[in-house]
Amino acid sequence: MTSPETFIATAALLEAVGTSAYVGAASFVSNKDYLTAAASITAVEARHASWISSAGEKENPWSTAFEVGYSF
Repeated sequence: MTSPETFIATAALLEAVGTSAYVGAASFVSNKDYLTAAASITAVEARHASWISSAGEKENPWSTAFEVGYSF
């Protein structure tokens, strides 16, 4: 049985690896549609990592409203 701390640490590591993989691969993508999709996935991975920090590790992942500065 895995402890909650181990689960949280593993989830945080996987989200960090996922985010890093998309960011690292971006320079090799020449198709703008694929790059846009990868950027969208990267944003979701970053939100997952923030949620893990907030809920699992009891940390403040950001200091302002999440969508400040963005216009959708």
